[in-house]
Amino acid sequence: MTEADRPFIEIGERIARLRFFLGYKTQADFARFLGVAANLLSMMETGLRRPTSDFALLLQSRTGADMHWLYTGSTANMPLRFQPMLDTAAPERARRGRPSKSQ
Repeated sequence: MTEADRPFIEIGERIARLRFFLGYKTQADFARFLGVAANLLSMMETGLRRPTSDFALLLQSRTGADMHWLYTGSTANMPLRFQPMLDTAAPERARRGRPSKSQ
């Protein structure tokens, strides 16, 4: 599956980063905390499905993460407690951005 097949990959990566930052190691645990189906969360984290505005509002109310950040990556309105998460590069993006040894 290519990134073109997953148009919402960056949003999904932000959800996954938030999940790990909050200490939820599994999608099932985070989904249970949020009150959503685990398969729905999985589709959003992998970029197969765009989070609805209802989900973004739920995420914001349950975690404090700014919904504008979720959709755009803008950190302007993110609470300071999320700064450590924002200061680190997303592991998936960091790996993809590095050239291979053969290049």
